[in-house]
Amino acid sequence: MSTITCAKCKQQKQGFEQRPILGSYGAVVLAHICPECWKLWEDQQTKVINEYRINLADPRARTKLYELMEEFLDIKALCADL
Repeated sequence: MSTITCAKCKQQKQGFEQRPILGSYGAVVLAHICPECWKLWEDQQTKVINEYRINLADPRARTKLYELMEEFLDIKALCADL
C-alpha cells in the first residue's frame, strides 16, 4: 500500500491496495484518492442515484454519474483525457 496525497482532502494518507473501480477511472482513484474520501463518494453516489433516479444501464446516465464523481472527488482535471 502506498502513501498518496488525496485530491479531495489534500492530506497524505495510505492509498488503496487495488483499484476500487474498474477501468481508467479506477487508475485515477487508485493514484489520487484515499479510502476515506472514496467511502464519502460511495455514500454520496447512492444518494445521487436515488435522487436523480439514475438508470446505470443507460450510458448517458453513467456518464453523468462519472461527471458528478469527478466534481465530488476534485479529480476533473485528472480525468480530462478519459
